[in-house]
Amino acid sequence: MRIWWWRSRGRRGQGPAGSSATHACEGADGRRPAHSPYSSQYETIISQGHTRPSTSFGAPALIWHVGIWPRRKVVATGARCDPHDTAGLDHITAKEEFDKRREAWIKDIDDVIEKLEKKGRLRRDPVRCGRPKSFLPSPGASLVDAGARGLTLWWNDPSMPDEQRLDAAIRVRMHVDLAPDYVTYCFYMDIGQLWNSVAMPSERRMRLLQAVDVVGSVCSADIASSPDAPTPPADLSPEEDAALLGARNLLYVRIWEEFTRDMECGLTELSGKRGEVFANFRGLVMPVGTRLQSEEQSSVAGFLAKFSKDPKFDADGPEANAVIKAIWPFVRRITPGADFREFIACGVMNWRALYVTALGASSQWDPGEERPVAISDKIERDIGVREEEITGAVPAGLDDDRCVWKRMGRDGFNHPVRYLLLTKGAPNPRQIGRIVERINAMGTMRLYALKDWEVLAEADTHLRVLGQHLDKITKDWGDKRYLIEQLRRIEEFRWARDQAKFASIRSYLDRVYVPGVIRRNLRRLRVIVLSVFTPWEVQKLLRKDEDDIVNDTKYSLLYEVSSELETELIGLGAALDDIGRETIGGLHFRVARSEYHAKEFRRLLSTLNVGNIPTWISYSQFVKRGLAPAFDYISSVGTRVRALRSRLRTVSETIETSALVGQSAATRHNTAVLRQAITIMVGVLAAYLSKFAFPSVWSRAWEAMVEHTDRWGIAAADIVQGFFARFGWVGAAGVVAVVGLLLWTYESAGNWRKQNRENRITPKAKQGTGK
Repeated sequence: MRIWWWRSRGRRGQGPAGSSATHACEGADGRRPAHSPYSSQYETIISQGHTRPSTSFGAPALIWHVGIWPRRKVVATGARCDPHDTAGLDHITAKEEFDKRREAWIKDIDDVIEKLEKKGRLRRDPVRCGRPKSFLPSPGASLVDAGARGLTLWWNDPSMPDEQRLDAAIRVRMHVDLAPDYVTYCFYMDIGQLWNSVAMPSERRMRLLQAVDVVGSVCSADIASSPDAPTPPADLSPEEDAALLGARNLLYVRIWEEFTRDMECGLTELSGKRGEVFANFRGLVMPVGTRLQSEEQSSVAGFLAKFSKDPKFDADGPEANAVIKAIWPFVRRITPGADFREFIACGVMNWRALYVTALGASSQWDPGEERPVAISDKIERDIGVREEEITGAVPAGLDDDRCVWKRMGRDGFNHPVRYLLLTKGAPNPRQIGRIVERINAMGTMRLYALKDWEVLAEADTHLRVLGQHLDKITKDWGDKRYLIEQLRRIEEFRWARDQAKFASIRSYLDRVYVPGVIRRNLRRLRVIVLSVFTPWEVQKLLRKDEDDIVNDTKYSLLYEVSSELETELIGLGAALDDIGRETIGGLHFRVARSEYHAKEFRRLLSTLNVGNIPTWISYSQFVKRGLAPAFDYISSVGTRVRALRSRLRTVSETIETSALVGQSAATRHNTAVLRQAITIMVGVLAAYLSKFAFPSVWSRAWEAMVEHTDRWGIAAADIVQGFFARFGWVGAAGVVAVVGLLLWTYESAGNWRKQNRENRITPKAKQGTGK
């Protein structure tokens, strides 16, 4: 038996009958893309969880890492360009604006990559074409949310002959990582490895290697007075100081100025018109402990070769401390005022390397405050920062650090964060790449988690003030509700206007109508008329009508109070929404993104395997002491906002529910009165219609009623006339007074009984209102 789907497929390249003809729906290789068995999501889901491989480079190497997030507005036009800045738009328009701005943002990134490709992407194999490195998808495909692109740039030395330039070029590996919120450009300048062994190093490479040798030779001798003593401020001779400072400026400033000019990739070009820099790191990877090359070669020699041959530094041993003390003269020149900054020095990746940096800590140096100015006390002009160049008074030279810009809104300059990574000998190039990449990624996440920090810091005061205002509204509602519940008689509503105890609700009493004597008597007459068919319930109905008058007045008061407090609550909610108006995407979005990046930062920190060096602050200690409070504060802002919004909703619902309960009770009362009125109207209508249905009966009944009415009227008139003839007007007034007194006594006795009955439940009422 043959199966039909076997027959329909056949062998690759043959038809059903074994001919060489290809099936009409199949390609040349026998596959049918229109009916692929793979899901359209296969490539997406299988790639999740994987990252691009870490770059590979040797030691020494130079690192430049730049993080850029979208500006709020385009520099030239002022139009909004941040994809997440869609406040005030409906969701359809917001989504369209997001897609349009995101595409423009990625297009700018692709333009930067394309320019760098044209400048430095020289192919070692001219036969094979390079893979495209753009982020924008093909037409019709959705925009990427995140991705990575890597390419190798070959930086030629113009001093080399044309036929040797590519072989002698310095390899610069560039990685571009696109995240939903930012993009990073990282350049790894591999100066320690020759990628063609037959080529001679270029003049530029030799300068860099000699600078590393200078650092090693100057710092190889620890000049401290004792092993536990710090390196003195007057640490070097003028010649050594000049050589070490020159090496520092070449490795951290001049070489990158030459590179950015040749490749046209300075900060301005990388950020473009839609981006702004939030992370800028300059690093140097340098070997210590052993020589990278043979003893006959003079270049790239490590220092402190007396150490053991173990590829790791001794954990909490003397090696790490000795290295940091020996390298400290160079660190003093990397970052001026190093003795007066909080520096981090620790082992990373299980002591495979040592990490030294100030992480942007401010300096507390005041020249001459504690000691005379020493040769190691450098100023910004010594490291390529000239104020006249930054302000544009003079053109920038190769020794001017164009990564330094004047701060906005306060004095000083924005510097790149400079760090030094010391490896013991020459670890595996891939391992060095992983260490550096992790350090750069952690720095980027650390800084992005603190985005809009000033707005978040100010939110504390706003949340406290709004919370106190909500407490005041809640207390006002409870107090005023309790005072209103104490008014149990209609007369008390009029008396309360003049009593100090009810001063807080006096304005509401003035706006509420309180029925007078005439109005109340009219209501009683209505009750008597409505109860004409049930005269035995007149007393109950009169008491209920009095309660209805009191309740109607209470509900009117509660309506006035709730309306005023609801207006305050609406204003409170608007103020709460206004807290994050200056943040991109709103306060909730900003807090959520910060919490995510803080969490990712902590996760990466745990994988860095930080080791503590005695007497130094490690990266982990810096995070626990300095960053953890800031991260926890951001989380607390989110928690407090959610809690305050929940409380606001609860209070609003409580007030609204109370008002609805009162309205429902009034509605039920009015419905009952309407039912009674309808009943009477139906009775009157039935009596009237009976006149036409039973005319004879109606006429006899009417005659009998008129006859008896006349007789009763004459008898009543005789009684009245006889009473006036015997007692006069004085007697009539006395009778009226006695009847009024009896009615007043009866009403007072009823009110007294009602008061006693309500007093028995007053403690429960107080407990329910929190009094």
